[in-house]
Amino acid sequence: MARHCPDCKSSLAPKSFYGMTVDACPQCAGIFFDEGEINRVRAAGPQALSELEDMVQPTMAITSERATLRLCPCCDKGMDTYRYQYTSKVMLDSCSDCGGLWIQDGELAAIRQYLEQERTATAGRRPLTRHRVEIVAVAPRPTPAEPKRLEERAHLLSDFLGLMGEPVPGIAR
Repeated sequence: MARHCPDCKSSLAPKSFYGMTVDACPQCAGIFFDEGEINRVRAAGPQALSELEDMVQPTMAITSERATLRLCPCCDKGMDTYRYQYTSKVMLDSCSDCGGLWIQDGELAAIRQYLEQERTATAGRRPLTRHRVEIVAVAPRPTPAEPKRLEERAHLLSDFLGLMGEPVPGIAR
């Protein structure tokens, strides 16, 4: 099944990157990570995030408006929107069905900038000992497999939230 951009509906193009294939929009430069792919990019180091963002450049004008409901390029289900690290202005989208993560052009740079500002603001202060990830969603009755799925999703988001800094404490691996 062809994957399409949740923003501009263009067909996503596979891009080889550090031995894996990510799906990128050739028009708006958004990137879709299948479950676990963001962890492989993270393992390659912070420079890999910059390289990936530089590798995928938009070819059309981008509007700052967010789609009202983004559909997952993998399974066509509605994606959940959440704020990165509670106080940042970066809004990310993830799929609770397949675990995919949609990153718009510029969001990786915005996350790096936010983390640098936070490090500067907290320099000299006692570091936080816990981070909390909260995702609120209205869903039908949970299935028996739901607790395991939610735990897997918490790990995925924890890994993503720790992309640019220290590992996120509080979630056992």
